[in-house]
Amino acid sequence: MRKSRVLIFILSLIVTLALCLTSLSSAEEDSTDFFLNPSANVKIDLSYPKGIVITRHPEIVATIDPNTSQVVDRESLRITINGEDYSRYLRQAIASDGSLTLIFKPAKPLPIGKLRITLSGVLLTGDKFQKTFYMRIDPSADPSIKPYFKRVMDNPNDYQAYYELGRIYERKYLLLDAYNYYKKAWELKPDFIKAKKSFQRIFAALSRKALRKDGIVIDVSLNDSILKWSRGIVLFDIIMENYNRDKDLKVVYSEIVLSDASGRYYKPVGDLLPYVREEAKKKRIPLEVFAKLNYYLETTPIEIMTSDVIVRPMSYKKVTVAFRIANPNTKLLTLTIAGLYIGGERIRMKFPFLR
Repeated sequence: MRKSRVLIFILSLIVTLALCLTSLSSAEEDSTDFFLNPSANVKIDLSYPKGIVITRHPEIVATIDPNTSQVVDRESLRITINGEDYSRYLRQAIASDGSLTLIFKPAKPLPIGKLRITLSGVLLTGDKFQKTFYMRIDPSADPSIKPYFKRVMDNPNDYQAYYELGRIYERKYLLLDAYNYYKKAWELKPDFIKAKKSFQRIFAALSRKALRKDGIVIDVSLNDSILKWSRGIVLFDIIMENYNRDKDLKVVYSEIVLSDASGRYYKPVGDLLPYVREEAKKKRIPLEVFAKLNYYLETTPIEIMTSDVIVRPMSYKKVTVAFRIANPNTKLLTLTIAGLYIGGERIRMKFPFLR
């Protein structure tokens, strides 16, 4: 009898402990932790996919209240995922109410599994703050994806399974995932015409896209938010990544060109504010456009590319290239970066954008 009671007690203890561990694990999965110097007061509102996520390119939006945004050192803002720095994919914008919006949409696929995501920064007072939250990525959680995902896990050369994954993600309008799967299918089977055409179609439709070659990745985003009211000024945000360990990447400014649907070509305008000021003096741009653009540049931290850029081994650079086009309503813009030099070799990349 005594042994039975002891056995029952031990079993109850084990069950209780298991329940506690499950509860803790669940809490860690869904909770957000906020660590802040007590002397500061920062409010960060987060918007991100909850539950199990099937896309490897989830969008995360963080909003810092107007009072705090004025004292945030915006160059200090960082986002890390499982300890890896993904800050190059973090964009900033000031809303009309003065709040600071941070938008994270990675071109690089995030790891599968549990992610610990930390957003951190420093105030102008020197106080540090950070917010940590969790996300779980598991494409196989979707029944339509699961069989094909298992196939590529079992056989990484199964080009047909990659193609089917691309089709599924395209139907779900998760275009970055579809793009990567179509690309993989085409790489595995270069004569796979359906995969090639699907890749090219998605590539043109994406507002953000990246190409990789010889250890470099060029990530380009079309920023046409000011295009109509600025009388034709369009911006391209470019991330230049160099994964070579012993070679510099040189990007030649004079070999960057933009073309539109009519076949017209444009060179970058250089430093944007002096350009618009000069155009306003010549009465080619109204003064109110100059004033709005001046405010935009003051509240949006971008580095306008005006000369050649050198990217050292195992590092990256973020720049913005500005153009002025004749027709703000054009449906096709193609950015060509012809002057990419790595170890003496010249690389040319084209980025079409359908609008």
